[in-house]
Amino acid sequence: MTAPGVLFLHGSGAGPDVWAVQLPRFEGSRAVWLFDPDDGPLPDTPAAAAERVLPAVERMDAPRVLVGHSLGGAVALQLAAAAPGVVDGLVLIATGARLPVPDDAPQRAVDDNEREARRLTGAAYADPTAPLAERARAAIEEGGTDAPASAYRARRAHDMRERLGDITAPALVVAGARDPLTPPWLSSELAEGLPSAHLVVLAAGSHMVITENGADVNLLLAGFLARLELTLAGL
Repeated sequence: MTAPGVLFLHGSGAGPDVWAVQLPRFEGSRAVWLFDPDDGPLPDTPAAAAERVLPAVERMDAPRVLVGHSLGGAVALQLAAAAPGVVDGLVLIATGARLPVPDDAPQRAVDDNEREARRLTGAAYADPTAPLAERARAAIEEGGTDAPASAYRARRAHDMRERLGDITAPALVVAGARDPLTPPWLSSELAEGLPSAHLVVLAAGSHMVITENGADVNLLLAGFLARLELTLAGL
């Protein structure tokens, strides 16, 4: 039995490097860009982002596991619903079946990207003055307004509540108890709607649990992968 292949999907305002704590831990895993302007027009919906990612998933050796953070989790859900035979497992972190954002969020990113970057990182990190948060804020500012605005529009377009029952792949849902951007009740709603899901809420976790609580997330992911491998092997 081949060990599960893992593809990491980042959230809005981030890139593949946000998985720096996870990638060295899981041999053979990789991360992809969801909002890379070099790939053409930026996707405004999770479904459009999923279409971009699908070829990379199909090239992976089975079994295939998608690990999505925030908006990346929305993309992972879209992929699992649209291509059920391709996705064998899901790890959904700080995300939900829906990701509400204010109506004016896309325009805020266009009108004052610097201010919006400060607001976003201030809410995403438990300590917004930490080096990780400062680097994230600088990356959002340097990246311009297109990617944040597209990511906000994609979050607003995301609502999988009526389709969760069609996703049969086993899932691990991880939430941060102190996450103001994706409150734990959204993760709970997601886990309850999926046919085969287990919810873990990290008491000290913020939105950026993958970095600020990276060791805990890695242990949870390792356990999920081990159980999935045993299950697929019929053990």
